[in-house]
Amino acid sequence: MPLYARPTPKFQGDTSPRPALQFWLAGAGVVALAGEAARNGGWLLAGAAALAALVVSAGTLRLGGRALRAAGLALGLLGAVAGTVAWRLFRVERLTTQVVTESVIEATGARDRLLGAALASATRAADNALQRLASNADRAPLDDLAADGTLERGIAVLAGDSVLALLGPHRVAPVAGRGEVTLITTPFVQLAVVSRTRGAREAQVTLLLDAAPGVPTAGASLARGAGGWQRVGWHWDAPTREVRYGTVAEALAGVRNAMTAVPPNPADLVLRERTLAKLLLATAMSLVALLTLIGGAPTAVRAVAILVPLWAVMRAEMTPALLGPSAVAAMLAAVAMLLLAVLLWRRPLRRSPIGMVASILLLATAPPLVALVGRRVVPVTDSTSIVAWFWWQAVLALATAAFLAVASAPLRTPDDHLAPSRWGFVAAMAAVL
Repeated sequence: MPLYARPTPKFQGDTSPRPALQFWLAGAGVVALAGEAARNGGWLLAGAAALAALVVSAGTLRLGGRALRAAGLALGLLGAVAGTVAWRLFRVERLTTQVVTESVIEATGARDRLLGAALASATRAADNALQRLASNADRAPLDDLAADGTLERGIAVLAGDSVLALLGPHRVAPVAGRGEVTLITTPFVQLAVVSRTRGAREAQVTLLLDAAPGVPTAGASLARGAGGWQRVGWHWDAPTREVRYGTVAEALAGVRNAMTAVPPNPADLVLRERTLAKLLLATAMSLVALLTLIGGAPTAVRAVAILVPLWAVMRAEMTPALLGPSAVAAMLAAVAMLLLAVLLWRRPLRRSPIGMVASILLLATAPPLVALVGRRVVPVTDSTSIVAWFWWQAVLALATAAFLAVASAPLRTPDDHLAPSRWGFVAAMAAVL
């Protein structure tokens, strides 16, 4: 009888699930680390999250497979975002003098560009107003001329002592005979009035340059639009209450001299960068969850892909103020319960008397529990946002569906598909009632 040697076993390192499991766990750890970086706001932790994300991304892409490639791509994007956040935080914390200087330069350049565009637009609006009134017997529509979209502005058309048209907010009385551009300073606002004359008529366009804190405004001001992101303040030093300029070029030079930049407080820049870091990292973690879900990952991995980013966002305190403090926590609990229901329904157990009694008791307590959740998880009382209302409805609907699915899971058995169809109609009618 011939003897046959036992064949050499094939190396299974490429098909073993253990390396994939290790990378899935490492990816979850990277997302958790990115969440801690968003919560901590330090450049060192953000840099560590970026390095870890890029390393895990490279290792995941080498394993192959659609799900792992999607997760690797998502982790690579997370690493790039975390690296950008780390660099910005490092600059604002360690290179403070340079960042402050750059902020002043950027704000000053933005001021010059915005002021030049606003004065040119105001000049065109004044010419158009005079032309329309001349060709339409003093009844031409001028509403579109006041809606510039850059700075708050009002339009007045005068004929001697008579006012022919008045649109938009006016903070000073229109007076005929001003120069082409007039800089007006009051205790509350700084204004630029652009005047154009045609015959006996004069059109004046008033631009809001700056307003004191607490003064209501109908639109943006030059100071807010130029130095808002850079956290740069502005100091006005006009020689008189009214300064008249003969040309737009002289007005530009005069406003530049009167409106000097106040360097920002470094603490405000750090706060801005930390807020931006939270937003960027939360968006990147959401993208990781989305690509993992659509990439065909295993069920447990998809559950972790939903829960870990939600948990990280909640720890980073990224909840919008209009949703209330309990909004994200309630959504996290509802999603976790829904994932538990999915796992229970995918693997139905054998029906038992204890499970049936527990299911009936849980279903009976569903209405009061839903009412309790509706009273506890509420939008901010002074908020009228439709987003807050829809979020509240989504939390209630998701929590109710998840609770009912978990409560009814003990009633299922592996042979449910063999049950008569009339039981399905009975269950649907009971659910409606």
